[in-house]
Amino acid sequence: MTNESEAAYGRIQESLARGWNTWDTRSVLTQVLLPDALGLSFGLKEYYRGTSLRTTQI
Repeated sequence: MTNESEAAYGRIQESLARGWNTWDTRSVLTQVLLPDALGLSFGLKEYYRGTSLRTTQI
């Protein structure tokens, strides 16, 4: 790789590692804010049976 392509790759990596996304690979119901490392976990609850869904994977 040339220095120019390495610099472009670094800029792309920095831009991708910002904002809200499903960065947590254990559940798509968790939204993570990078680079602040803030995570919000969402869940679904079925009131009839009382069960809940806390993690989902694709």
